[in-house]
Amino acid sequence: MNLLDGVELQRSELRAFRESMRADFAELRGALERQIATFRQEVTESQAALRHEMTTSHSALNERINDVQSSLMKWSLVFWTGAVLAIAGLGVGMR
Repeated sequence: MNLLDGVELQRSELRAFRESMRADFAELRGALERQIATFRQEVTESQAALRHEMTTSHSALNERINDVQSSLMKWSLVFWTGAVLAIAGLGVGMR
């Protein structure tokens, strides 16, 4: 009889331990889910900030490229106008 009582006591202790473990795992699962949600929020915010920074940099780069292109066009026009005038002057001087 004592043996059966001992087995029953061990079973009840095992059930209590199992329930305790389930509660601990549920608590751990909840903590992990909260941490994952926080991490996802941080990643989303970082992506938004990076996207904004890249858009700003892209706009500044496009503006700079447009400035360089207009400057090249201006100097090209000055060079070719000077070259044409010099050739025309040589042509007039040879007559």
